[in-house]
Amino acid sequence: MGRFGTAMTKNIINDVKQIIHFDRDEKNQHLSKQNINNEKIVRIVGDIRDKETVDNVIRLYKPDIIMLASAMKHIDKAEAYPDECRKTNIDGCINVINSAIQNNIDKLIFLSTDKATNPTTIYGCSKLFVEMYIKSVESFNTTLLTTRYRKCFRFKWISFRYLEKTKRK
Repeated sequence: MGRFGTAMTKNIINDVKQIIHFDRDEKNQHLSKQNINNEKIVRIVGDIRDKETVDNVIRLYKPDIIMLASAMKHIDKAEAYPDECRKTNIDGCINVINSAIQNNIDKLIFLSTDKATNPTTIYGCSKLFVEMYIKSVESFNTTLLTTRYRKCFRFKWISFRYLEKTKRK
C-alpha cells in the first residue's frame, strides 16, 4: 500500500466493514500491517496484471467500491521499462476495470495523475490511456470515476480534477 492507500485507509477505516489491500509486493503488505494493524483489513498478495487472480478476488469479496491506485509510478523506471509500465498501468488497470464491470461492482474510482494532462512521459500517457478507456467502456451497473491528483505539501494529496462516468441505463 502506497502513500495514497495508507492515507485513504486511515481516513475510512472506522466507516467501513472491510478493506481489501491487494498488492503484489509482500514487503508492502508487511509494512502496511505494521503501519495499520486492523482486523478490518484483508491483505492479499496478488498482481493486477493477472486477470484470473483479479477476477477471483473481486468475485470472492464483492466489494462495494474499488479504489484503483495501482501504478508503476516512478517516471524514470517507466521510461526505462516501458513494457512493464504498460503491463501494470494499462493492462492491469483494464483487468480491474473489466472485472468490476463484469461483477457488477457499484463503483470504481481510478486514481490518475496531473501528468496525464498533455503527457510527455510514458507514465503520463499510460494514465491518460486508462482515463480514455474508462470514458469508452460500457458500464451498465458500475459507476466509473476518475480523479487526478498531484503531490504537494510534504506528501499530502490534492485532487484537482474529478470526472464521473455514470452508469448507463
